[in-house]
Amino acid sequence: RRRQQQKDSSASKNTEDTTAQRTAHRFGRSTFKSLGPSRIVEEIGKGKDLPTLACISLDGENTSDSLFRQQIVDAGLIGVVLGLLNRCQGDKFEDVLSDLSGDLSCPSHWLNLLRNTTFTMPDARKLRDTRIQVAESLGPVASCFVDDIKREFFGDNKSWHAGMFPFIALLQNLVLEAATVPILRQYEGVSDIVVQTMFYTECRNDILEEAKQFSACMLDPDYSQIAASAGYVVQEFVDACGEGNGANPTEEEKERLRYLATTSTINTNYKKTSKTFAVGLVSLLERRSTVLRSQIYWILNMFAFGDCLDKEVIRGLVKYGQRSDINAEDAVEIPGTSWNLICPKPAPYAQQVPSDSRVAVAIDAGLLECLLAIATFGNSDMEIIEGIAQAVQAVSTQVKTKEALANKNRHTSVRQALDRFGRSQRVQRLVDSIRSIFRMSADLELANEVKHFCRKCGKYISPDNVKRCSKCKRATYCSRDCQVADWKNHKQDCASMTTTASQLKSEGRSSRDVKKVKEHEANVSILGNKVFYDNVNGILMRAIFQGQSIVECVVVIDLTRAPPEIEVQEGAVFLSDNLERAPHSYDHTRKVFERNRANGAITAACFSLGVDGIHDMAAMLKTIPHASGSWATVQDEMKSTMPSEIMSLSQEEKEAYIEKVGQMPAFGNGGGCVVQ
Repeated sequence: RRRQQQKDSSASKNTEDTTAQRTAHRFGRSTFKSLGPSRIVEEIGKGKDLPTLACISLDGENTSDSLFRQQIVDAGLIGVVLGLLNRCQGDKFEDVLSDLSGDLSCPSHWLNLLRNTTFTMPDARKLRDTRIQVAESLGPVASCFVDDIKREFFGDNKSWHAGMFPFIALLQNLVLEAATVPILRQYEGVSDIVVQTMFYTECRNDILEEAKQFSACMLDPDYSQIAASAGYVVQEFVDACGEGNGANPTEEEKERLRYLATTSTINTNYKKTSKTFAVGLVSLLERRSTVLRSQIYWILNMFAFGDCLDKEVIRGLVKYGQRSDINAEDAVEIPGTSWNLICPKPAPYAQQVPSDSRVAVAIDAGLLECLLAIATFGNSDMEIIEGIAQAVQAVSTQVKTKEALANKNRHTSVRQALDRFGRSQRVQRLVDSIRSIFRMSADLELANEVKHFCRKCGKYISPDNVKRCSKCKRATYCSRDCQVADWKNHKQDCASMTTTASQLKSEGRSSRDVKKVKEHEANVSILGNKVFYDNVNGILMRAIFQGQSIVECVVVIDLTRAPPEIEVQEGAVFLSDNLERAPHSYDHTRKVFERNRANGAITAACFSLGVDGIHDMAAMLKTIPHASGSWATVQDEMKSTMPSEIMSLSQEEKEAYIEKVGQMPAFGNGGGCVVQ
């Protein structure tokens, strides 16, 4: 990126110094060099036009010119030029020239001298020291250019316009040395003006109209190159936070990122209300601006790592991703940026946690339609696109995402997108995931119609007749008699079933957080029941193929995947993993498993993602009894009806058989295992 930045800077420099080159040609290159470095510095210090322009015209990519320029720098050029520029606030340019008896045509040439000498030098250490020297002495110049209301440089409006491009281009060269960034950042208004110049063509007609009067003396009268250079400067300001790559920004760095992200795109003295910089970046994408196109995504990602993006940015990016005129570059960048917007906490890819509120905003804006459209591009990263769909599923049991999915399910936009793009083999897995997400969303919408089962006898209960434990609110019964009879077993896990809410209360968390957790856990419980009974035949069949009794196993249901993944895991293996990953809950888990095994009930563990900032991956243990007394008996009956040759099938054939059996009515009576 730095090489490209230097290349762009070099290209613009070559097109801008034509006046200096013509003047140098008249002066004579050999005549100029014959003066010697010390004399040249002396003449420049006297405000002489020809030596100044001849020095500007030296080609940094020409070895001879580059070496001669460094000799001029060694002769004291930087100090002389900075001394002249430091008079920009208190003196008129005419007065300065009068004092010097000079004939320089415009003070912007001094800025161009600094700009060219800070671009490249044969001696890298000398170049670094020069950049730092200039940055440390740039205060008075910066004070002039950050004021785009008064717009005066050496007391002159024309000089301000003529000097704006070399000033921003000078900053672009300075920030190539990382040590200059904190120096420049300390000057009041510098970061603001760098951001705002990126939007002059969009927001500041007053400046553009005024610039037309001075176009003859300006290197960039339409401010387009200024916007590009300003974008590079902002990028380096952003890169300086979080080890230059967004990793683990400190609180101080987050604050700096937040300041940049929320900087107004217009000077508030000119207009009180405007977009923030982060929202403005999305508007640059929407306007098909070529300014820093790839860097815009990088800056947005950095802002996401700093957790300083508002919901308007998410809406804007997602809506932009649905446009029919996006290109291949957008198809690569939008998924990765969207991932960081909905998973704001910096972490390794596999450990990033989606935010319920951000996912909900993205869904409302059309995230799923956006993913389907982008997935059709051959160069898009399907791993990230499918990962975003899984992230949506992971928080689908949380309050805001659940509501957003329900609202989206009532509209036809997603169904139309599924029909439009679903025929492509490339996106088939994504289509299946999205369809699964909406099926589960519909299940939650019909939660009041889902039958509950009695923890004691396994009988199904209508919503109107369900009895709940008054303490944990999660254990359900068909009658008072069953509730009393089950208390001996239930009292061992009743307390743990209210642990999360109780813990949050003891930690002083708000009632809003407690309510969110309770609703989330209720949704997990409902979906866990639904997934289990929809797949009960396949679950029993897996245990048979594994040569294990179902009550000796734990049915692991991963609700963070779309569609949910089910694994029948040996009980000893599950307990061993539990001891390693969550030793604090091991004793409780072991007791529940052993009790269920003795009673012929199945132990299920429903994995879900915790509520924003409260807990991460969590497993809800469920006891699933059977009306006939034991699931082991049901498993034996199923096995006795199976053809003997089934056991000798290959693994692939067994999976196909499980899928076929899983679509049949639930085996055995079991109180009516298929939940409608």
